Amino acid sequence: MKVSKNMIFSSEKNCQIEKLFGISVETHADGKTLIVADFLPESKAIYTPKVKTGFYLHKINGIEVTSFNINNVLQRVIEDVDNPKLTFQVVTEGYNLDIEKLLTSKSTPENSLTQILKDAMCSVLYICCNDVEYQSNDDKGVLYCFPRPFNQNFLYNTRGAYLTLNHLAPKSLGTSEPTVSTVLHKNQLINITYASHYSDLLLVAIPSGAIDVFAAKRVINDIVRVLEFLYGSLKTCFTKPNNVDKLDGLFSRFFVTLLFGSLGENKNKSPSEVHGSSYFEELLAAQAVSLPLEVKIQIDDAITELEAADYREWIDDVENFQRLYTVIGSCLYYSGHVLSSHLEDEDLKEVYAYLRLNGILKLSTEKEIEKLVIWKEVFINEHRKQSKNDVSENRIPDGRWFILIVGKGHFILATLMEAGGCTEDAVGVTPPSPFYVEECESCLELLFEVGLNKYLPSWFSSNSQPQVEVTPEYLTKHGRKLRDASSKLDVRSSSKVSKPHLDVKRRHNSTEQINTGSTSDNSINNYHSTSQHNLYAQWYNGPLKQYRHSSLDVSYSEDSGSIKSNSELSEDRIVGRRADREQKNRRDSSESDSDWDKQDSSRSSNIDMTDMRKALLDELNHVAVHKITAGEENVLFHFVHLESEKGILIAPVKNIEVQANNALYTYILKTFRSASKKIHDLLQHSIKFKQSDLPSNPLNKILVAVKEYGMLFEAPGEILSQCGISKKNCEPFYFWVVGRVFSEPEPRELYLCYHESVPQDLTEIAYLLSYLE
Repeated sequence: MKVSKNMIFSSEKNCQIEKLFGISVETHADGKTLIVADFLPESKAIYTPKVKTGFYLHKINGIEVTSFNINNVLQRVIEDVDNPKLTFQVVTEGYNLDIEKLLTSKSTPENSLTQILKDAMCSVLYICCNDVEYQSNDDKGVLYCFPRPFNQNFLYNTRGAYLTLNHLAPKSLGTSEPTVSTVLHKNQLINITYASHYSDLLLVAIPSGAIDVFAAKRVINDIVRVLEFLYGSLKTCFTKPNNVDKLDGLFSRFFVTLLFGSLGENKNKSPSEVHGSSYFEELLAAQAVSLPLEVKIQIDDAITELEAADYREWIDDVENFQRLYTVIGSCLYYSGHVLSSHLEDEDLKEVYAYLRLNGILKLSTEKEIEKLVIWKEVFINEHRKQSKNDVSENRIPDGRWFILIVGKGHFILATLMEAGGCTEDAVGVTPPSPFYVEECESCLELLFEVGLNKYLPSWFSSNSQPQVEVTPEYLTKHGRKLRDASSKLDVRSSSKVSKPHLDVKRRHNSTEQINTGSTSDNSINNYHSTSQHNLYAQWYNGPLKQYRHSSLDVSYSEDSGSIKSNSELSEDRIVGRRADREQKNRRDSSESDSDWDKQDSSRSSNIDMTDMRKALLDELNHVAVHKITAGEENVLFHFVHLESEKGILIAPVKNIEVQANNALYTYILKTFRSASKKIHDLLQHSIKFKQSDLPSNPLNKILVAVKEYGMLFEAPGEILSQCGISKKNCEPFYFWVVGRVFSEPEPRELYLCYHESVPQDLTEIAYLLSYLE
């Protein structure tokens, strides 16, 4: 755009670029690129709405400008008689968002990122409503605001309305405190969420196009949970000195993860077009995956050895040795799924919220991490909720707690550690111990040694625990004809998920039990036995999967040499301290007559990892496919089995939709998630009524008796036509979405999506799913 030379701009800084063009710029983090930081009041009408803050100043009069040549270019503009022409580069078209960079950055977020979040109407505001406590506050009680400046933040400019609602609703209307308000700002719906802390109020604004009301209510709870986990309380979080920059980076990661979902696939989409983080399953709890017993034993054994911290082989004087930390729990994730958790229920919820909102789980799902080490001091829930007057013997000792997060490949291992009590007291700034970091890395390396990194991708694609129907069109009359025709030609549909199984556990009706193994020569068994070899051959002979490697290290240890950085693992030996311990045990076992030493030696004896890996991979040939719905055909499309008290749910793997590659199945999943949100809110009346001890509960008495609720949907004809069912052969395709709440033996919820051809008993299905946990 052109700027007239007759325009005169006044600059308080006596800056040449402000005098000539009426804009102020600052240098990008790369030290070269110039970014538009602000406009002078008299020039704002000239540039808006074409140019916004955060845009790059690319060229002046056709000459590319940088921080190195800007003065020379400005001198040419002064000498030139023609009006200058400015060229800006729009950075919001590409959404150059790198979660790795956001995780490792210790500086404030870049202006371009801040502008993206500002344009998306994301905002955070923390207000102290106690006038006596903050009389000297120039911002009228506003302790934190992001993004800044204050006067350009719409949430800051309209804060009075939300404060009034928060105060009046409980007192005047007799209701609970407001949780979310939806406002229309600049033709865009925005969800304003509330979180009260005594007399203070935290407000978080998120665009409704990306995060709906159902998701917004849970996002604010997770944000509060993470802030209390990191700082102990909301008050401490926003009043801690010199903490503004850290909070800016934290909320930047939150918004980037929530709004832009998959950073690899959605970086060219606007926030309103991305719904990756508002999945029904992700919002409720951490998603676990059902594994064979042998695999569970391998994983739990590795984590238990880490938590046991049996390091007496390294210490000469064991009696006088005091440990640095006590491991109070660990949890292991693979591609965003919980494989094993040894944490308290509340600790698991907080660790999951921290990993999800910071984009760590998303990163481990989309990329194969070469190395990740994160060390943070945290405040565990049990200590925060403990009364200061508690003097019982079972009280949590005063100490400090830390979380150590180590990642490799698609694995993420989070370990909670305690300093104090029976261990050494942590004083001052406490960096991570290289010894414990290496122990956690050795734990992950052991999982690689036994071949879990190769086994789990095949298990995730096996669609077996339980089996869901990912080609729904085959349940129609025309679809059955297509399936029969393809089976005669021995042509397998490319959209079908492979099932390498020999045994099929299935139900014929709602009254029969699951068979321990089917020996009949029916078509289902024949199909699985033929597909088993194909997957096995494809695994070893097919093209290798190309991974994008991510190198990430957030360690503050001075002993960097003790932390491994090599992603290549030896295939024929155990590495790390675990290997050294085993070698020492083997040397000492022949020289010692102690029964304890002999027992320890046998426990850590030489293990042939090649045989163990082969035995583990051979389990793919003996996996039982569980069919939990009634009827001859499998009519189950999707399910969610939630244990809200534990913070765990069981559902099909997260990429089941990608595996299916089926338009009808995608439509069914989208409908299921939308309907389940409504059913979940409805069933909460019954749950709250069960948990309430008050005789006069203001809940709707009509809804407290609702324990099961269902909705019937019909798939549109255009969706069926995309699956090969023409309008001529088209028949109505109906499916149910049903939710049920169970209060005994412990609170849990079940959401089911199935074809309407066979009625299902949710109580029996919940009973069958309990065997897969």
